Amino acid sequence: MLSVNVESIAQYACYFMCCLYFYSDSVVLQFVGTKGGLTRYYLNPRALQESDFVLENNNTLQADYYTRATVLGNDSFLYSVPFDAGNYNNDTLVTASSIVLVDNAPAAAVGIQFKWSFLQDMFTNVTTNCTEEECMKCSDEDIDCYLLDNDAYIILSETQEKIGKPLSDYKPAVMMELSGEDGTLDVVYKKMIITDFQGMCQKGDGTDSAASILLDPFFSVSAYLRWLTHYVILQLVQFSVYDWLYAGVWAEATPTFHSYSYKPCDKVYTFFTHDPETSVTSMSGSIGCGDCEIGYSIEAVNGSNLFLLVLKTEETCECRKNVTSFQPEEKIYNNTEKCARKSVQRHRRRPETCHAYHDEENSDDCGGATSVQASMLMLFIIAIFAARLPLQYLDSTLQ
Repeated sequence: MLSVNVESIAQYACYFMCCLYFYSDSVVLQFVGTKGGLTRYYLNPRALQESDFVLENNNTLQADYYTRATVLGNDSFLYSVPFDAGNYNNDTLVTASSIVLVDNAPAAAVGIQFKWSFLQDMFTNVTTNCTEEECMKCSDEDIDCYLLDNDAYIILSETQEKIGKPLSDYKPAVMMELSGEDGTLDVVYKKMIITDFQGMCQKGDGTDSAASILLDPFFSVSAYLRWLTHYVILQLVQFSVYDWLYAGVWAEATPTFHSYSYKPCDKVYTFFTHDPETSVTSMSGSIGCGDCEIGYSIEAVNGSNLFLLVLKTEETCECRKNVTSFQPEEKIYNNTEKCARKSVQRHRRRPETCHAYHDEENSDDCGGATSVQASMLMLFIIAIFAARLPLQYLDSTLQ
């Protein structure tokens, strides 16, 4: 059984926000967001690192720091990092926010952004200061410590490359144990499946062949005529009197081609989340991996959305189990499921009454735009006028 100094971690999380103000160089940004948007923010002039938080979080109701903090409650702080933050070369910024309630309704979210390295230093100090003789430390060679959020994403680990990635990418056997995919009754993370009925999937390489056109020479003749027609129409559309007279003024454009296309499909999204009502907040045990085993212990950090996961294992002990992927996948239906899917097709509900007429509307004014036609005389005058303008004047106008 693993024993970790969870109480120290919980106390650290409670006074962590206050301690940050004594390390002002680590704090990059302070902000206040309401339903109307990002209301106030303050950039630390002494911080050497910049933040794109203000540009990326204009819509408060869709921002994670607001929506997730609302679900978490006003008595806890929400800690989050960007997805795949470990792939960045610079120091990752951690966002910590908490909701403010007015009359039991969310009114605003307050928080800060600080350097991930500062969080790692404080976490290392807390988890290594153990006075007991039999206490295991995160700095030991056979101990791995992780800070996970409520969606099983890694917030902190010994290596920065793992930050912002799901735990299942590195410890699939442990993720199966914590989510109950191997038959465990008590789970920390609950498996959630969402189906997107309006998804777009990339088309695969087809097996159809175009060699059948060689059987009939008229296919080649018709293809040439279609190409010639398209080319002539394109030239007519792009023709300009100004470009014809001043052919020396030109700009080079590089076309962008995509070698893939998409098709409508149903996509399945699978993820894990902690449900406060049904999930447990602490769990420990061991996982058998052939000739070795992995000991684990996980505890919820009070006052936050974090979980402290401690693993004890040997260097040569690896459990390779297939765990559910976080990547969206196309849902493939068999013949029976296709019929059931069509029978429950969810179309947009039509209005019960038709509103094609209003008492204050004059029907004689409707449809008059179809009679508007371009004046050929005015177009000809504009073309002549544009052709006779000095080139310097046109260049200054375009600039």
